[in-house]
Amino acid sequence: MKKYIYTFLIIIIIVALLLLINNLGIISFREWGKAIISSTSFGREYVNKAEKYNEVTAKNEELIRERDLLKEKLENCQVRIVKLEEKAKEIQNANEALNLQLDDTAQEESVKQQNFEKLIKIYENLQPESAANILNSLNKEFAIKILRGLNDKKAAAILEIMEVEKAVEFSRAMQE
Repeated sequence: MKKYIYTFLIIIIIVALLLLINNLGIISFREWGKAIISSTSFGREYVNKAEKYNEVTAKNEELIRERDLLKEKLENCQVRIVKLEEKAKEIQNANEALNLQLDDTAQEESVKQQNFEKLIKIYENLQPESAANILNSLNKEFAIKILRGLNDKKAAAILEIMEVEKAVEFSRAMQE
């Protein structure tokens, strides 16, 4: 029985010494084990497969990180696209409103032009004395606009009847 106890104690002491030597760095059992394993064909194949597995795992993790970054960029782009589409819709609505306003303004201008042409025809049919009296009482810009619209003979007849100062003033303004 003592023999077994001594044998057991010797084994424990040997294992403790080996662990101490390994921890102190005198002998590295890990490197020693790798050397033994890599010296066999099975061990070399296992080590090569383990290294390739580690490479593939590292590459996979890198690809996962890249995928996550690309997903985040895609989400950001999609958010920007939605915002830009909303802005484009707003601009399109504003453009349509402006086109409506432009159409309304063009229609109003057309009506004004038709009314002005009608007014010119009325002045064409007036006697030069009556037209001169009316133009004397209108504001200068509007009176000049009417004179420019009349044919040359009618405008000349009206200017001839007007007060000299007014006729000179209107003539100079029509020249500009």
